Amino acid sequence: MRLLQEGASLMPVLDAHKDDKTFTANELLDYRHAKLPPGEEEAIQRRNIIRQDQSKRKRFIMANEYNEQYLRST
Repeated sequence: MRLLQEGASLMPVLDAHKDDKTFTANELLDYRHAKLPPGEEEAIQRRNIIRQDQSKRKRFIMANEYNEQYLRST
């Protein structure tokens, strides 16, 4: 599932082993402030919400939040 949601930014990392060289610190410095594309950020947020909904502990809390949001919007 993670490959589907974060695949665009994970593929270069997963393919890095194909070359027999290791990355130097200077090569990695360029990526320290890299941001995820908006589509991937949204997919991660959706995955987190779904995981919380599936949690037995948080299910009741999330249901109450959804009800409050619905009541405020009407």
